Amino acid sequence: MKQITLILLVCLLRADVALADNTNGLPVLTLTDAETIALKNHPQIAAANYRALAAQEVVKETVRDIFRMQASMSTPWAPIPRARGSRPVA
Repeated sequence: MKQITLILLVCLLRADVALADNTNGLPVLTLTDAETIALKNHPQIAAANYRALAAQEVVKETVRDIFRMQASMSTPWAPIPRARGSRPVA
């Protein structure tokens, strides 16, 4: 009788150890992952990223306009753009 009780006790303890390994089921979160998630979800950081993207677009537009202006100045005669369907004035 003592052997059966001892065997049952050992089996129960082993089962507790086996089940205790993954009790919460949550993934492990490292410090690097936590920082990445926090930076990605913080509203002030997102706003700063949007402002930086807007500034980059302004630079692209300015450079494009400068090149267009240089191209129009290098030709002796640049045609005046007209609206589609309009007729030239004679």
